[in-house]
Amino acid sequence: MTVGQGATVGGADILRPALDTKQYQFVTLDNGLRALLVHDPHVAKSLEHRGSDGAGDGEMESESGSVGSELDGSDDGSGSEDPEMDEGEDEDGSAGPAGKKPAAGGERAKTKAAAALSVGVGSFSDPQDLQGLAHYLEHMLFMGSAPFPEENGYDDFLSKHGGSSNAFTDAEQTTFYFDVNPAHLRDALDRFAQFFISPLCLAGSLEREVQAVENEFAGVKQTDGCRAVQLRCHTANAGHVLKLFGWGNRQSLWDGPRAQGIDVRERLLEFYKTMYSAERMALVVQGGQPLEQLREWVTGLFAPVPAGRGPPPRFDALGSPFAQQPPKMIVFPAVRDTHTLQLVFALPCLADRYEAKGEEYFGHLLGHEGRGSLLAALKQRGLATGIYAGTDDSGYDKNSAAHIFAVQVNLTTAGLTRYKEVVALTFQYVEMLRRKGPQRWVWEEIRDTARMRFRFEDDDAPADFCAEAACNLHMYRPEHVLSGPYQYGEYDETLLVQLLELLRPTAEGWRIEIQTSDINAVLLPSDGSRGHEPWFDLDYVVRDVAAADIEEWATATPAEDLALPPHNSYVPTDFSVLSPEQDCGPAPLHASPGPDAPLCSAPALLSDTPGLRVWHKLDGRFKQPKAYAYFCVHSPLTAAGPRELAATALVQELLRDALTEEAYMAETANLLYHVSTDPVLGLQVKVEGFTHRMPRLVEQIFAALRGLAGLVGAGDFERVREDVARKYKNAHLKPGKHALWTRLYAIKPLDIVTADTLEQIEALTLAEVMQHLARLLSSCHVEALVIGNVTREGAAQMARTAREMLSEQGGVLTADARRADKVVRLPEGCAKVVSVPAKNPAETNSAVELYLQGPLDRFVAPRDRVIVHMLESLLDEPLFNTLRTKEQLGYAVHGGYRLTLGVLGYGVQVVSSQHGPELLEASVEAFLASARDTLAGKSAEDFEKQRSAVAQRLSMRDPNLYEEAERHWYHILHRRYQFYSRDAELSQLQEVTLSECLEWYDAYIKPGSPHRRKISVHVCAAAHATGREPWHAAAQRDGPSASLTQVYADVAAWRAGLEAMPMLEGDAVAPWAS
Repeated sequence: MTVGQGATVGGADILRPALDTKQYQFVTLDNGLRALLVHDPHVAKSLEHRGSDGAGDGEMESESGSVGSELDGSDDGSGSEDPEMDEGEDEDGSAGPAGKKPAAGGERAKTKAAAALSVGVGSFSDPQDLQGLAHYLEHMLFMGSAPFPEENGYDDFLSKHGGSSNAFTDAEQTTFYFDVNPAHLRDALDRFAQFFISPLCLAGSLEREVQAVENEFAGVKQTDGCRAVQLRCHTANAGHVLKLFGWGNRQSLWDGPRAQGIDVRERLLEFYKTMYSAERMALVVQGGQPLEQLREWVTGLFAPVPAGRGPPPRFDALGSPFAQQPPKMIVFPAVRDTHTLQLVFALPCLADRYEAKGEEYFGHLLGHEGRGSLLAALKQRGLATGIYAGTDDSGYDKNSAAHIFAVQVNLTTAGLTRYKEVVALTFQYVEMLRRKGPQRWVWEEIRDTARMRFRFEDDDAPADFCAEAACNLHMYRPEHVLSGPYQYGEYDETLLVQLLELLRPTAEGWRIEIQTSDINAVLLPSDGSRGHEPWFDLDYVVRDVAAADIEEWATATPAEDLALPPHNSYVPTDFSVLSPEQDCGPAPLHASPGPDAPLCSAPALLSDTPGLRVWHKLDGRFKQPKAYAYFCVHSPLTAAGPRELAATALVQELLRDALTEEAYMAETANLLYHVSTDPVLGLQVKVEGFTHRMPRLVEQIFAALRGLAGLVGAGDFERVREDVARKYKNAHLKPGKHALWTRLYAIKPLDIVTADTLEQIEALTLAEVMQHLARLLSSCHVEALVIGNVTREGAAQMARTAREMLSEQGGVLTADARRADKVVRLPEGCAKVVSVPAKNPAETNSAVELYLQGPLDRFVAPRDRVIVHMLESLLDEPLFNTLRTKEQLGYAVHGGYRLTLGVLGYGVQVVSSQHGPELLEASVEAFLASARDTLAGKSAEDFEKQRSAVAQRLSMRDPNLYEEAERHWYHILHRRYQFYSRDAELSQLQEVTLSECLEWYDAYIKPGSPHRRKISVHVCAAAHATGREPWHAAAQRDGPSASLTQVYADVAAWRAGLEAMPMLEGDAVAPWAS
């Protein structure tokens, strides 16, 4: 039906999670733009009760390190020790251009308004002579519009109103999104709409922003995942869109085209006018206003978007990018110490059959880790440590031309040299599936667990929700915009049979891709030819797979240990949600007193006995049949030295390995666990998911830990040891992560250097590791938190089970015997530089991490914390605009609040391929010197806007139970128990003045202040090392008079003489101990 002028409202009944209380409405504007309007009652409530700027649960901002993050294999992003230093993608990277800049990782809110617009045009539409143009245009649209010409005006507006923005370019979509304080949604939408109506793309911005694209590309050139995808693109058939260079860089977008006489701006605007059309756009807006109000805004603001270019481009006619190619084997070097083998198959585009979920069926079976699985067989033969199978969600893997299905195996050294056995076993598993035929029960079990996940899906942050929904509108029917990835229709046996044939060795165009740090171990026959991928400067060797090998693999009988997975007994059947009246069990010993109306109630101390302390909270807000059970096994032996830390790291990974088959069954039923080691805090075990089967998994984990010696054989130990050593070698390869880790290591004296631990990992024996485990468990303390859909009795029983599994090993650890972490006290006037080379010799990026330590009270006062929050908010956009946009120092620029084991500070990190560390530091210091004028020039109105933005961030409700559990666990793990710290900060925030912010700046940030305490870490790429020795020599000779004071290549050399402050003395700060 038509409603008002310029819009038609659709009537699709959207499938949604069971507890989703939002209201939805589809609107199609007269220009063809499709919009999904979302009324969020949580945002509406914040508009009603918190005034014009809204307020809504803050992240606990902290810095810590753990062995677990080092061993997860990530090198940036989610594995970062500092939540505010989120550098975007992890080591494996995303397939294509990532976007304009990282989102504000610590500001994800359930009570923000948000919007996203996805254009059905991406890198596949790039012209041959301007590859990367779609990505370049994405950047340029942020550089001002006719009504809002300020180059930085959009981001500045969002920053002042508690918001952030981001964008990304994929193969067939380009997506822009933002969030903002709810009351400013309409004004933010007005600025956002102009991206697609009247962008300026001024000549003065062109070269600066092409440099930003270049810097972004330089940041991923040494990322193995991106290199692998680009090589796959490079070896695609000539003329296929997959062969295009979607990232773009200065050569493809500026130097090369200009040398050919191309007017880059003219072509950029031509691409915009030709490709950006309303009927190709999908918009999602989420706010607290009524749907009628949102519809009025969208209709009025987006009606002027030009139209007439027809539906989005499709590439169905191109088909497989490897069509008519014989099966190939491609070998190329890895940056990390790693060996991976991928079997890659091009399937037809299955977008129109998304409810059949054929790819998910085969991904589930080939990627299974339980009994009878391909991985179990590979591990039993000592060939592999991990596996993944399926089709990634990236547009480079799922697009209108083809879907790329891959089986990726993480190889051992033995697996690398015996790669043909790995390929053979994989095809034998495929043959086993062919002989048994499609299994309806397997498909239905996958369907049922997918429906279960969707039914109880947690809320995403609004900006993430809008971005995903906008992309989904291009891929699914309107009623499936939320459920599409989980949506199952009718079982299609015919499709499964057809797809299985495309996974056999007799199929066309499949390939073996081996990425390895030891190419010489893969012996290629003399008929292999060498190639070169020019953009990533990547050499490779390629040959056709021998016909004899194909024949052998096609006719082989499946190995006897390959089988279908068993039925999953971890799938829950009880989804009942407990009420407060059902919370049976012992009364709490202590409930932390809080303010009259806290942002969130704290967990209660349920029991405190020798060797065990249990915290509990029955969830009454999210009302899902889920829980989070966290355990920390404290022991001073966890990391008493490098040898003990190495042994604990091996215990951690041996436990994971021993639990693989059991834990994978639980994981497929959405019951997960994670184990990690902190050098001071101990061995952590986290279990999360549906409550019904959780006690069983907890028991299995701690039983395995107790009986680990009987579960690990010599072959298992060698395979796991090799994997652990490799992960330690790969830790901190990215310069930004390297700089952050070095800075934390420099000020945390109980941390142990990775190299020392690696040496011990390679020397320890299985017997020594098991002896260490026995000693560790012989005197330990378990701290536990159980939060969610669990009664007091259920929580107490899970914790008792965990402790009893360990108690047979011996005694308990008293509270005062537990280790307390320490932080180095930097002396006033300190300005030390720790300089280290980049770990990867081929790395082109250098990094600077500058840290300014604040007041040295053991526990920082709430007022100091909110002052630094205000400084971060006031300086965030000027910092980014100055160093990243104007000076183009590098793509990654971050700065702001630091809280390191309770010690407050301010930090800045810059990663650059253009400049060495000295220039980067000088630029950061120049900005900090100018920051006083920036602060002093803030009007009262601007200061109040920033205060409102900080208040909104600090008072945000936890968007899901996970966020709440993590926040409480931070306080428990560090034995601070300051559960109401956010409330204390908010009470102080309203009283903080600009004068106080200037005083804090003058004392602790301003260059030249006598109270300033600075350490900076320089990670120098080889390309920037030339000419550094004279500077180092001068700095060492002149000491404090040198421009950057003292330079050290060895952290321990300068850390040894400094005072280390213990951050905790026993449990003296426990609220019940006074």
